[in-house]
Amino acid sequence: MSAKNEMCSADLEAAKETGRGVIEIRVSKVNAIILGMILFFGALNFCLLGAHLSQLKIQFRLEDVDRWMFIGSVVLLIAVHEALHAVAALQWGKVPFNSIRFGANWKFAAFYCHCDRPLTIRVHRIVLIFPLIVTTLAAGLLFWLDPAIWSLLLFSGTVSVCSGDIMIFLKLRRYGKNDLVQDHPSEPGCYIWPEGQSLDRLRQPDAFERS
Repeated sequence: MSAKNEMCSADLEAAKETGRGVIEIRVSKVNAIILGMILFFGALNFCLLGAHLSQLKIQFRLEDVDRWMFIGSVVLLIAVHEALHAVAALQWGKVPFNSIRFGANWKFAAFYCHCDRPLTIRVHRIVLIFPLIVTTLAAGLLFWLDPAIWSLLLFSGTVSVCSGDIMIFLKLRRYGKNDLVQDHPSEPGCYIWPEGQSLDRLRQPDAFERS
């Protein structure tokens, strides 16, 4: 763990112990699964309806090449999804690359991209939603170019794997755009310091990007 990460973690623990306005945002595994299923079947039906209205013929027969295309695309999707979180944090959050780390949470059966620097809520929401926008557009283009069962499932899965990000994105709506947010160190979620109640150490110019 970096010195900056240790410092932020220590400040976080101090804030939790003293009750200095820190707010914890968590994602329920059950709720994330339920939302993921809703998104999956919603995206599936959206594609089917769009194909029907545009008279696009879908190849429902799963050939061997389609099977390998699907497996390869899923692996690529996971890597690209987490990389896009990092790109957004670097671009809009202006954090150094050594503040980004990748890993897996086997309890949630999910991979993650973690930033050890606090960001404003405005920036954090961009970081959350950026992969959904990019990967959905890319998967939609693949389906349009090759309307087959593998690309249909890929598009639906691309949307559904963003369920946790969407839940946190929506939960952050109630807070001010300049409030500070830091990723939870080990679980899907984050901590918030309302503007004006932020810890002094985290208010240093190099600690976060103010909108």
